[in-house]
Amino acid sequence: MPGRYALIIGNSQYKDKALCKISAPVADVRALSTILKNPEQGEFDQVDVLINKESGFVQRKIVEFFSGKKNEDLLLFYFSGHGVLD
Repeated sequence: MPGRYALIIGNSQYKDKALCKISAPVADVRALSTILKNPEQGEFDQVDVLINKESGFVQRKIVEFFSGKKNEDLLLFYFSGHGVLD
């Protein structure tokens, strides 16, 4: 049977002083995770939430999230925060 997995990441704090602190990402992540965890709405088997974690830790969690899943699994990856064009 296919699984339903979500990785939800929210960043509101940054080391770069050019990026202002924003409050919406934490609220976004909490609201979405509540819905996905609700058996009458999201019905997700696993919902992992990362808030204001270091980039290296987040990168490892992203790799882990996509590893070992089956083609028929449903994967939801969500990020809320600043974006910078590189």
